[in-house]
Amino acid sequence: MNKKERLQSIIQDLEQIVDTLLGAPVFDPPIGDPTSPTLWPGHWVDANPYGTRYALGYHTGADLNLNKPHWDADYNKPVRAAADGVVTYAEYRTDSWGKLVVIQHTTKVFSRYAHLEEILVEVGQQVRRGDIIGRVGGTGGHPNHLHFDISTSGILGVKPDHWPGWTYSELVAHYVDPKKYIEEHRAHHE
Repeated sequence: MNKKERLQSIIQDLEQIVDTLLGAPVFDPPIGDPTSPTLWPGHWVDANPYGTRYALGYHTGADLNLNKPHWDADYNKPVRAAADGVVTYAEYRTDSWGKLVVIQHTTKVFSRYAHLEEILVEVGQQVRRGDIIGRVGGTGGHPNHLHFDISTSGILGVKPDHWPGWTYSELVAHYVDPKKYIEEHRAHHE
């Protein structure tokens, strides 16, 4: 093992120690009432679930829509931090992401919120699970909805706009099904 490999191994060990000491973050849905017994609360639906293939490749997360009591009822609804963390990215992009926020929860776990109408946080800001970080919109040339995904590889810390395209190995290397992840790490509300 050369010096570089040893250093990378030490860094990985330290990251695991930090994550163990901090504990696994507790997650709630980023939309609707976080105390709802259903994962996507009320009439919210995932119109494009994790891993589905569509025009842009494999989908990395959930496209959350609310079309009841009327079409586009989700417009301007609050978007909440899914878990405690630090905002690492918060800006308007001229590409298809539109207004984009990324939050770091552990050394490797990040959540991403895209197509926002409004960003209400800044880079470096500490957020708590349930804090309002933005509002649902349709920026980036999309209809109103919230694109929400969770990465467990750390890729969003260095490349907030990462997209796997048609490379399935990139999808599974960097992203998890956000619905399953939240179910496994959900707060138990009384």
